[in-house]
Amino acid sequence: MRRSIAWKNCWRPRNPRMNAGRAMAGVALLICSGMAPAETGSDPADLRNINQGDLVFLTKPPKRPPHLQEMRVLINDDSLRTGWVQTSQCHYRLDRMPALQVVFAPDKVRKLRILRTEHIGRAWVEGSSVQVEQIGANAVLCIFSENRTLHPSGPGGFEWRGGPYMRRFFDGYFPVHLKLNVLYPDSMVLLSSLEPSALQLKSVQQPGQIDVDVLFEGRLNILMHFTPAAPANRLGW
Repeated sequence: MRRSIAWKNCWRPRNPRMNAGRAMAGVALLICSGMAPAETGSDPADLRNINQGDLVFLTKPPKRPPHLQEMRVLINDDSLRTGWVQTSQCHYRLDRMPALQVVFAPDKVRKLRILRTEHIGRAWVEGSSVQVEQIGANAVLCIFSENRTLHPSGPGGFEWRGGPYMRRFFDGYFPVHLKLNVLYPDSMVLLSSLEPSALQLKSVQQPGQIDVDVLFEGRLNILMHFTPAAPANRLGW
């Protein structure tokens, strides 16, 4: 039996084309374990406290280091014309399981390839998905893709959407540490807003880039608005 990693849901893949069609265009990864995450103990109170999907920003890490997702999104001049951005993502501390897959919407992904694996028996690109087998403890998976996730918004502006970012087991959501780096051509556009607004306190903005470092449970969707650059570029919301 193969477990699935998908943008929105976990399911057993019977028809890979059907599964790919159900995928979202975002670049978040949903982790579906073959066993209950170790954060959950045998105490019934632990089960009652499992997050059911509500977004909660955590102020301190759990006892067990959580799943770590590092992403770099490159928005270049061509992205502003076509909507395609370059995305590199690495997933650390994956759960042990027999198999999983990363599924993209076929019409919104291209140039998909595997960059790195550790403690993984086999991994390969199959259509618009990455298939992985024999995942060991603390496995690492890194992939590259181009994704059509940038869209026009307002006069001369754009918006980039990422997510939902989450780690889900059945109906429970478990901690995720997300490190997101977004690069953009500040001679052409400026970052004007970041949602959820709470992320502004968990990010560092510099000319042409923003870094978000956040620990959370539940489902996190990120929205960035870009406006045309003025003659005198400035930082700030």
